[in-house]
Formats: sequence, structure tokens, C-alpha cells
Amino acid sequence: FLTLFQLMTLDSWSTVTKEVMEVYPWSWVVFVSFVTLSSFTVVNLIIAVICDAIQDLHRGDFESTLEAVISQSKTEEGERNTESSLCSHTDVNCVEKKVNDLSNVVEQILSNQKEMQLMLEDIMKAQNARN
Repeated sequence: FLTLFQLMTLDSWSTVTKEVMEVYPWSWVVFVSFVTLSSFTVVNLIIAVICDAIQDLHRGDFESTLEAVISQSKTEEGERNTESSLCSHTDVNCVEKKVNDLSNVVEQILSNQKEMQLMLEDIMKAQNARN
């Protein structure tokens, strides 16, 4: 078992191979096959761990941004509801204030959409670079 682990980690695997080949000359086929497959597997595991960590980082950034936007919109909605109950719909100043509030909310949504688009583009670039 330890010899297989030594072969898998490529730690002096050529020494082990030479010793076995003195007795069994065709054993190189088995050794090369095992080393190739195990090295490929180990490299894939390392890449999977790195990709998973990057995905968790992106997911954490996205979730924190989403939570911040939701909490901010709830706060602003509560403020608008309080202000709107104080004025009538026929009051011009009140209507202008509501229009300004709505345009601010739309601007914020658009800026958040641009940030999300940039994040998605970064994710796609990382995905394409990996492939």
C-alpha cells in the first residue's frame, strides 16, 4: 500500500520501478499506467478543490450583495410608506417627491444589475479559462 502511495505521489517512483523491472522486465507497462492515472486523478482533485473555493467566494459576495440590497430596499420602502401617508395624491410636491424616489430606486436597481453582470462575466471568464 505504501509503495502505491509513493508511486501515486511520484516520490522516487523511478527507483521502485527500476527495482521491480530487474525481476519483471515488462512491469513498466503497469507502472506507467498506474502513475499516469493516479497523477491525473490527483491533479483533478486539486483543481476541483480550487474551483470549489472560488465558487464559494463568488457565491458569498453575491449573497452578501443581495442581502444588502434587500435590506436597503425594505428600509427605503418603509420610509416611502411613512412619507406617502402624510400627503395626498393631488399634491404636486408630493407626487414629484414620489417620482424622484422611484427614479432613485430604478437607478439603484440598474447599478446593482450592472454589478451582477460584471460578476457573471468574471465567472464566465474564469470558467472559460479553466476549460
